Amino acid sequence: MKSCGKVRNSPNLYILDANYLNFKEALDFFCRPVANAIQNKSVKYVCKFFGLESDFELGEEEKLREEFAWSFEGVDED
Repeated sequence: MKSCGKVRNSPNLYILDANYLNFKEALDFFCRPVANAIQNKSVKYVCKFFGLESDFELGEEEKLREEFAWSFEGVDED
């Protein structure tokens, strides 16, 4: 499938399409594997999975990790 001349090979694009079309069943279908893939994963893993870069400065990120340490408990190895 092509869109605007680019090959569409990312499941994330299907999620955006289903959301745009307000197609709940398709949205649930495409979101489930993504949710399973990132469940109990580290922030670093999730950022890499979605191709995101952190915009926090090193000190800011460390402060937040200390303040919300509970949210980093039980994280699987990447």
